[in-house]
Amino acid sequence: MKNIINNKNIVAVVLVFLILATYTINKVGERQQDRAKEQAKKFKLINIEDNYEYCKTTASDVYDLNWEAQCTGQGKGTNCLLSGIPFITVTKTLEKAKEDCLDIYKAKLNTI
Repeated sequence: MKNIINNKNIVAVVLVFLILATYTINKVGERQQDRAKEQAKKFKLINIEDNYEYCKTTASDVYDLNWEAQCTGQGKGTNCLLSGIPFITVTKTLEKAKEDCLDIYKAKLNTI
């Protein structure tokens, strides 16, 4: 009879151990998945921020090219002072491009 009781105790201990081991393995797996998701979010955010900076830089580069084109079109060389409509046109184009960059940035942030 004592053997049966001892065997039952051993079986109970083994079952408790297996249950705890399974629970621990599942929790570790969940934590690893959570960390992987968090890491993916960080990389996505970095990518979005890099794209935003690139967009703004490109807008500024296009602004410089437009400015030079206006100057050369007026026969003033590549670097001149613009005024009136050419100045307004070039400046508004830059403002619009930067607004577009910001809109794209905000839209992409909403996908995270």
